[in-house]
Amino acid sequence: MLWVAWSMLLAVVFVLAVAGCSSVSPTDDDSYWESHLAAATTPEEVQEVYRNAPYGSGVQKAAVEKMLSLATTLAEVRWMYLDAPNGSGVEKAAKEKLEAILTTLLAAATTPREVRGVYLDAPGGSEVEKAAREKLEEILTPRLAAATTFEEVRGVYEDAPYGSEVQKAAKKKLGTMRRNTK
Repeated sequence: MLWVAWSMLLAVVFVLAVAGCSSVSPTDDDSYWESHLAAATTPEEVQEVYRNAPYGSGVQKAAVEKMLSLATTLAEVRWMYLDAPNGSGVEKAAKEKLEAILTTLLAAATTPREVRGVYLDAPGGSEVEKAAREKLEEILTPRLAAATTFEEVRGVYEDAPYGSEVQKAAKKKLGTMRRNTK
């Protein structure tokens, strides 16, 4: 008897659930996400809309543009640049914004670590990358000349841009130091 009652209850719940469900959820409707995007004021809120909006929808594209306009920190702009589709307008805009931020940081950078950070964050082949590479070499060249210990020379080698003249000279000096210690 109890089994029959449970079976009937489950059947009624099933029928009500099927009859009450629509085939389109409110989150599939672009207007739902458009209103959330319009109300979003922080990059995190816009990211939430971007992640939940239907893939490839106009709302997603608008969310990317809004995220870029709200992005102010290096991390946010770098994320936008790296996440944008190659060759898209968003990638180009993010690259310009990233280069502007990095140019400011490069002008203020005085230590090899700061300059190397700009060098590594810069888009490949950009003017900022080239300027950071030159500045890094200018800082490290006298440091390499003054380096007398293995650790100092290794530090210059590790900080130098890959394939640069400073890195090659540090590698040569490291080799000489190793031979002289034997």
